[in-house]
Amino acid sequence: MKNNINNFLKTLEKTNIELNDLIDIDKIIEIIDELQIKLNTLNYIISSNQMELNRKIEKLFASQPEVFSILPYLVAISKDKIKKNDFVFKLNNEIYKLNEFLNSSKSIITFLELTGLNKLILEGKIKNFVDFLTGIEVGLDTNARKNRTGTKNEKEIDQIITKAFSKYQYITIDRQLILEEFQNTNLLNNKKIDFIITNQLNNKKVIIETSYYNSSGSKIIETAKSFENLNKIIKDIENYYFLWIADGGGINSNGSFITKNSEQFSFVKNKNNFIDSIKEILEIKD
Repeated sequence: MKNNINNFLKTLEKTNIELNDLIDIDKIIEIIDELQIKLNTLNYIISSNQMELNRKIEKLFASQPEVFSILPYLVAISKDKIKKNDFVFKLNNEIYKLNEFLNSSKSIITFLELTGLNKLILEGKIKNFVDFLTGIEVGLDTNARKNRTGTKNEKEIDQIITKAFSKYQYITIDRQLILEEFQNTNLLNNKKIDFIITNQLNNKKVIIETSYYNSSGSKIIETAKSFENLNKIIKDIENYYFLWIADGGGINSNGSFITKNSEQFSFVKNKNNFIDSIKEILEIKD
């Protein structure tokens, strides 16, 4: 069993990140284009001293108060949270909704002071709000990189499965399916399974979950323990089998945990070696 785990670790893909995965340029351009008029209008308040800044804020708020609705973007609050208006913060032991706090020139001045934006303005670090927000959005988008690489991994596994099993008419492949027969199981209750591959001739099913780790972290061990429990549940049910297809160089940092518990992790495979396991489980004869 340890040989199988060692082979699993040795054949892990180092990374699935390509340069076009680093940031979603189209999404950033869309956000900037949507806010560009207000951003350019807000450039009016750029000042060299606090008195001038306060005066310009008061003047702009009196004529175009809606311009200041974009301020939350400038402190890296996500577009979704801004639209939902559910970002709250604490000030002097009071809780405020951010949008409600930006309803006067006085509160806007306070907002800029407390967030430190006024310091960036007065010290000349912000010369153009369009450029400033572009930098923020690039930084924010890196947080979505993990989701992009995870989705990409799932698509690659889907392609591998389709290529391997589409030639067998008695094999069915289900994706993102909730299994009604497991509704009383906490770990599977209302959970969409990534893939379920079924041999219609013997009714054997392989339940597949996928993960990809480009970086190390405790999440890998947490997920491994969760899927270990899931495997114990599934293997006690007739004709059901579980495979966890995990890949990525980040797993190596936790390789010792998996190796020490190799007996419990016979269900873990990577993209290089999971097809043969499925064929063996489903008793597919070429």
